Parts: sequence; structure tokens; C-alpha cells
Amino acid sequence: MPTQRAVAYAIDKDLINERAYDGSRVPSYSGFALDSPYYNPDAGTPQHDPEKAAELVEELGGLEFELICIPTPESELITNIVKQLGEEVGMKISLKYEEQGTYVNRIFSKGGDYEAGCFRSSHFIEPDAIRPGLTTDDAGNLVFYSNPEVDQLLDEARQTDDFEERKEKYFEVQ
Repeated sequence: MPTQRAVAYAIDKDLINERAYDGSRVPSYSGFALDSPYYNPDAGTPQHDPEKAAELVEELGGLEFELICIPTPESELITNIVKQLGEEVGMKISLKYEEQGTYVNRIFSKGGDYEAGCFRSSHFIEPDAIRPGLTTDDAGNLVFYSNPEVDQLLDEARQTDDFEERKEKYFEVQ
């Protein structure tokens, strides 16, 4: 996970929000909105920290990858910002754009024939909605994430109607 953490520390979500959306969006640091009772502010989600990103890139002996996305003005602006931020901490990022149909088929085929892709992030109201992206072998898990402990916590959260118990499980997942 040092690779993913390096990228996460390199990305400045506030800068992207300012440049791409004139500050009108709320950057995502979780599958839950900042005002959701399920959002865990102590989860340790990586925030923009170029020094940590550079340290991780150095530990990895460098980091080079291709970032693919659909060819829209919005995505081109954002991927170029990501490329610039990554290069500032020693990454080598090449950008590739594919028509939406090709891109969606490639990502959802789950062939794993890409290194990094762009996705929109939603803030979920119903917490069980984060399940597909995190559960091992789920059709919605497009990044091949697998963690038996997270699978168990998501199952346990789904099976209770006790709000506090459910909240505790989602806090642990985060």
C-alpha cells in the first residue's frame, strides 16, 4: 500500500476543487460526507502532504504509472493537476484518455490491465452502499481490494439495526 499512500499524499483535493470547480465542491476524504454520523474523523485518511509523498516515492525507489480517464475538459484538467502534483514529489505519471465506452468496459471487466484510473466519488447516505467497492470479490470492487477483516465488519454492520453498533463497525472499516 505504500504506492497508494504516496499518490494519496501527493494529491491536493482542495487545489483540485479550487481549480476545477471554483471551490464549489466538497473534497472527499471518505465514502461518507463530513457531516454524516458515519464519517470517522479519526480514520487517518491521507491528506495532502507532499513531504510524506516524496518520502514514500523514495522508499519505493521511484514511482511510475499511467493514469487513464475519459477525454473531457474536466478530466483533462484534473488529471493534469494530479500529474503535476505527482511529479513535484518525484513520480513519473503518463496520461491516457479513452472514450467512455472503452474506458468503462476496461475498468468494469476487472481484467486489471490498468495501473490507475479516474473515478468520481460519492458520499453515501445509506452506509451499506460502500460495501460493493470494499468487499472481496464483489462485482463493484474495481480495484481488487481484499481485506477479510473489512469483509467481516461490513457483514456485521449490515446485520444489525442498532445505530451505535452499526456506526462503530463503519468507523472500524474506515
